[in-house]
Amino acid sequence: MLLWRRPEKLSDWSLNHCRLPELDDASKARLESFIKLQHDSRVDTALFNPSDSHLLVFCRPDKVHIWGKNRAGEWSIQTTTRECAPTIRSCFSLSGIHALTCNSSMVGILGRNDQKHWSLKGVIRQEDILKAYFNPLSEHEVVVLSRTTDDDDTDITLQVWELTASTNSPLF
Repeated sequence: MLLWRRPEKLSDWSLNHCRLPELDDASKARLESFIKLQHDSRVDTALFNPSDSHLLVFCRPDKVHIWGKNRAGEWSIQTTTRECAPTIRSCFSLSGIHALTCNSSMVGILGRNDQKHWSLKGVIRQEDILKAYFNPLSEHEVVVLSRTTDDDDTDITLQVWELTASTNSPLF
């Protein structure tokens, strides 16, 4: 995976310059100044947290990496897990200290303990999950939309789960 540093003003440069056959020296230098993040698996999707200091990367077939950037701007893998994959949806909380991964039967919530350590804080197991995300108004609430089907009837359920400080039962 290749990352380019964001210029001070976004209008100064865009990746559209990559398509031009002839680049000026400044554009060539910017294009060649990428940061390479290497995985042992194919990258499916990647998502930055709100502060741009962490990157949630989903690799096929079933890995989730969280990369972190230190104060010197160097990137390293902080966590690799298979517990939350494969995913149909992922997101960071507004503060960036929690990450959510979701598949059709499970929602995994990863939390950052400090700058370099992420761990699984909780799991919500349900059948036929359609969508899960952090409540934008509350850092500690996870909203899960699921479907149940009985005969010809389909019910859609919306549940709100709260993250708690308890170590034995992170979700209730």
